[in-house]
Amino acid sequence: MSLTTPTWSRTRRRAARTAVTLAVGAALLTGCGQTPGTAAVVDGRAISESTLQEAVDELGTLVPQGITAQQVLINLIAAPYLLDAAVEAGAGVSEAEAVQLAEQLATQAGVPALPELGEGSMAVLRATLAQQKLAQDPGAAEIFAAFEEDLAGADVELSPRYGTFDIASPVGIVAPERPWIDAG
Repeated sequence: MSLTTPTWSRTRRRAARTAVTLAVGAALLTGCGQTPGTAAVVDGRAISESTLQEAVDELGTLVPQGITAQQVLINLIAAPYLLDAAVEAGAGVSEAEAVQLAEQLATQAGVPALPELGEGSMAVLRATLAQQKLAQDPGAAEIFAAFEEDLAGADVELSPRYGTFDIASPVGIVAPERPWIDAG
């Protein structure tokens, strides 16, 4: 086969299109400079896919109505800011308190034995307790306003599979658009 034949030209063009398509697809999959296996990066702090999935699985056993990855992810993003606000207000939350909450949830869910809880689950449980404690504080409105301001100022990059971070949205994460999925 000669390098100048029409068949060779078609083959080269097809190979070039395939290479471009693969390069564009890889760029879209990595999104926002994320490294593979990262669900989010918050002010330089990575939240791994494995931490997120582990927390979804563990907390899912404690919450019978279920919990989504996006719900857990927004809690993992917000937890450090919420825990800092709680400490500043004198309402810090210990790991022992988080374990106690997990035990209560397990009892309510009919789970015979509390599963071992990872770092992500503990952060979500502690943040939940901090939010409850802060809601009881007489200065709750100011505390939550400061917390939201801190969180809004955070540099948050989500993996495209989870959507985009938007503190103004009801859940803090706007689901990704998936036009290829027809709900009708």
